[in-house]
Amino acid sequence: MLTEHEIYTVFHLAAQTLVGPAAASPAATFETNVRGTWIVLEGCRETGVERVVVASSDKAYGAHEELPYREDFPLRPTAPYEASKAAADLLARSYWPSYGLPVAVTRFANIYGGGDTNFSRLIPEAVSAALDGRAPVLRSDGSPQRDFLYVEDAAAAYLAIADGLDREDVRGEAFNAGGGRPHPVGEVVAMIARLAGTDVEPAILGAGNPAGEIDRQYVDPAKIRDVLGWEPNVDLEEGLRRTIEWYREHPEARAPTAVA
Repeated sequence: MLTEHEIYTVFHLAAQTLVGPAAASPAATFETNVRGTWIVLEGCRETGVERVVVASSDKAYGAHEELPYREDFPLRPTAPYEASKAAADLLARSYWPSYGLPVAVTRFANIYGGGDTNFSRLIPEAVSAALDGRAPVLRSDGSPQRDFLYVEDAAAAYLAIADGLDREDVRGEAFNAGGGRPHPVGEVVAMIARLAGTDVEPAILGAGNPAGEIDRQYVDPAKIRDVLGWEPNVDLEEGLRRTIEWYREHPEARAPTAVA
């Protein structure tokens, strides 16, 4: 049985992470994302954990006319997934002024890279499709814009935040991280096809933005850069190249019948 101070740092990354299933099963999503977060926080508080980093999301901001998202923007969720992440975000940050738990939250852009086997997500589906010679399936018309963060850069950002939690200007704070500009998802799929060396065209199933999703999102990473010195090292093209190579080397991890 664990005793006090055997665990010094906790990264709370567990969640129900998908917009569609959250809308279909909101109670289960709130149970996982909200109740699950306070259970982790209470465990950390009771055992004296010294650093806690909680994964929120850029989706917690909801839709804003002004972009990019900055950490001082209000959280305006209008869908179950967004609301669950906003609630977890607020809960986590309250534990520093209320209980002295050194905690910070992350509001990261869409994280991608090799090893993602959730093929309802854009990049693993499009990469699998391109490598298998089939048409990537888009639920939109390709116009929605998203910000992307390569997984190694995301890991470095988590570590930078954790390392900074002995500082007053980090504790109780939220930090964005992303590439700093949006990319239309249609252009991302076209880049994947080019880098994979295929000429397949996407199968476009939607018109405009899918129901329940935000049309245009990207984050301002200035705060994490200025406070903690973090910047992304891998741009989108290089990140997609590395991602494609991972799935090329692991064909068993691809899902030829997946839908994005």
